[in-house]
Order: sequence, then structure tokens, then C-alpha cells
Amino acid sequence: MKYFVLLIISIFINPMTFSGESVVLTKKYFEELNQEMLPAYKKILLAKDSSELNKSLFDDQLSPYFNMSLTYGENKSRQLNRFVPVTSPTKRAQLGISKATLLGLNIEANIFAEQFSNNFLRRSTTVGSSLNFSLDLYQDILGRSSRKKYANSKDDLKIKKLEKEMFSHQLKISLSKLYWNLVANEESITITKMLIEQAKRQVSITAEKVRNSVSDRGTLARMKSILASRQGSLNTLHYQRSNLHRSLRELVPELQGKDISMGAYSIDQTIAELFICTDKIEQLSSAPLEMTVLDDIAAIVQEIKKREILLADIHNDIDLKLFAQTQFNGKDFGYEDGFQNLKDDPRAVAQIGIELRAPIGSQLTKSAKIRKKIGQHQKEINTQETQAKLDAYHMEIINSVKVLKAALKNQKENNTSLKISLETSRQKFSQARISIEQLVGEEDAYFASELDNIRTNLSILMTILDYFSVFNQTKCSLNS
Repeated sequence: MKYFVLLIISIFINPMTFSGESVVLTKKYFEELNQEMLPAYKKILLAKDSSELNKSLFDDQLSPYFNMSLTYGENKSRQLNRFVPVTSPTKRAQLGISKATLLGLNIEANIFAEQFSNNFLRRSTTVGSSLNFSLDLYQDILGRSSRKKYANSKDDLKIKKLEKEMFSHQLKISLSKLYWNLVANEESITITKMLIEQAKRQVSITAEKVRNSVSDRGTLARMKSILASRQGSLNTLHYQRSNLHRSLRELVPELQGKDISMGAYSIDQTIAELFICTDKIEQLSSAPLEMTVLDDIAAIVQEIKKREILLADIHNDIDLKLFAQTQFNGKDFGYEDGFQNLKDDPRAVAQIGIELRAPIGSQLTKSAKIRKKIGQHQKEINTQETQAKLDAYHMEIINSVKVLKAALKNQKENNTSLKISLETSRQKFSQARISIEQLVGEEDAYFASELDNIRTNLSILMTILDYFSVFNQTKCSLNS
């Protein structure tokens, strides 16, 4: 019973249980990761598939359709006058094909047979074929509306394919940023553990001096305070690592229930690659549009907005359509005789008509103006935002990298000096020439500089990865 209770308590204390499997995170792991299995990638595909569906639905409207109708009717009404017969039964069958076009023209071809009976006629039968036309004479004349809408659906699909390429790369960048944040966290933990070991030794030395009445209890308390502070810093780093693991598990479901550990990595090699990339980018005087798809997307959006503005004008126009039907039929008593009459003596029937629908008042004009105004604003905003984003990402990121590199250079010089000073201080401390507080101050300064180096290198790397999220086709080893 005691062991059962302990098991239950351990489950509640440790809600994140692992299956025993472990995953070692390396650059190779992320390079070989199948993006198609990630939920974020599936969302990217969903946007593209939705656009493909819209394009396909438009194609469906232009596809030929087979039509069939069968009707049968009976009328049991009372006949009030022998000259006004009750027609019953009635039968009609029709087969046909219809097709819409991008020219504002709809065509329908049918074959039909109909038959009825009344007091005067028995099995009066009409069989024949018909050809129906519907032609838009204004709003969609020669397809001026349909062709624009169809072009927009195709261009929207182009945009979604380009966005798929860009968002897929941004997902890869997000995973890289998480990985390098974990690397920086691991390095910070290593340095902090070294500081803790130093603090433990200093506490031990000071405690020994207190016992020998060489030091006082106040100094020992300060040493213990420094140890507790460094252990607190380590706990904070573990907390940050836990958050990074959580973010990674959300992006990569296969990591759920598995223990995560860091594999081997080369900071020196990565920093060397990083500076090669920054040097290439700094040589570019303006935003390299050939290295991004954003300007391609913006250009396509511009074309879509132009068409939408024209469609807004058409929306306010009158709706005028021409209808025409031509028919050849044969008539007789019975289907067989009707078909024979159609073959021997077909008779033509034709009709033509127009339909007009025109707005009354100014409401539609007002709606069209608003729609046109919205389209114009969207067009201008898209152009300005895209250009501003590209210029800002290029110029400001270059400036940021220059500042960070200058800071890193100063930090390296400072770190070198502090390392020499710390070695000298340790020698002096062993000779009892300086106090333990002075040695601790030297150690804190040196290791704080080491941590600053890690943070600055990480900042440069994150900045460059942000640059690659926009200029996704930049030729660089870190962007491969």
C-alpha cells in the first residue's frame, strides 16, 4: 500500500512523464525532420488547398453538365365545358448538355419528347431537339467580368504557392531559432555550474577559516549568499530550457513523451559561418529582391486589386441579357410516329428575347464607389507595406548586426583582459594577498562576460535568421 501511495504522489508531482525514449537534438536532426508531419506545415498546406479548391470550383462552373428531366402528371379536375378539355395525363422527358463559357455565353443542347391526352386528342406527341443560348450583353460582354474573376482565382493560387514556399522556410527558421536558443541555454548552464562549483569551494574555504578563527561568520554568510544566488540563476536557466522544450514539443509532436537532450555542436564553426553570412549581407547596398518572394507576391496582389477595382465599376452597371432558342420538332400520335415525322418533315420553332435589370436610385452607385475605394486603398497599402518591410528588414538588420558585432568585439577584448586578471587574482589569493571577496568579484566579472558573449552571439544569430525568414533565398550555409 505504501508503494502504491508513493507511485500516485510521484505521478502528480511529475505530470510530464516520458516513455523511456530519448531524442538527441542536433543540426542533423532538424535537417532531416519531415516537415510534412508537423501541424504548422499542415496549416500552410491547408491555405494552399483552400485556394486550389476555389480555383477548382470556378473550373467546375465552366465544365459541361449532363441534364436529364422526367415528368409525369395527371389532372382529375372536373370539366366545366366540353370546349375546355382537361388535359391528362402529361408526360415529358428531356436529355441535354449545358456549358458555361468565359465569354458571357451559356449554351444548352437538348433532345426531348412530350405527350398528352384530352377529350380532343389522344397521345398527342411532340419530339425534337433544341439549342438554347444566353448571352450577356453588358456586365459580362465578351467575358469582361468572368475572365477577371477567373484570372483572380488563378493568381490567388499562385500567391498561395509562393506563400507555401515562404512559410515553409519560416517554419524551418523557427525550428533553427529554438535549437540555437537551446544551445545558448546549454552553454549558459555549463558556465553557471562552474560558478556554483567555485562558490562551493569558496564556502568550504571560508568555513574552514571561521573554524580556525581566521575569518568571521559575516564573510561566510556572504559566500553562502553568493552560492544561493548562483543556484537560483541555474534554476532560472532550467526553467528557460523547460519553456524552450515546451515550444519545441508544440511544433514537433513526435517529441511528446520523449526525453530531450542536446547532442554535439560546434559553436566556433557556427560563429564562423555566421560572420561569413553577415559579411555577404553587409555588401548589399539595397534590399535584394531576387532573394525573396514577397515582391513577387506583392506584384500579383497588385494585379488582383486592379481587377477588383474594375469589377467594382461593373457591379454598378445594368444587367442586359439576350436569350435565343431554336428547335426542330415532329408531331404525331404516338412516339414512333412522332419520330418518323421529325425525320421526314421537321418543323422549325424559334424565339428570341432580352432581359434588362437596371438599378433605380443611387444605392448601388454608392456601394460601387465604396468597393472601388476599398480596393484602391488595399492596393496602395500592400505596395507600401511590402516595400517598407523589405527595406526595413535589409537596412535595419544590417545596422543591428554592425552594432552587435562591434559590441561582441569589445566583449571579447574585455573577456581576454578579465581572464588574465582572474588568473592573477587566483594566484594572489593562494598567496593570501587578496581577500576571498575580491576573488569572487573577479570570478563574477569574468563569467558574466562569458555569458554576455553567449547572449550577443545568440542575438546576432537570431537577427540573421529573422533576415532569412524574409529573404528566404539568400545563399548562405546557415540558410541551406
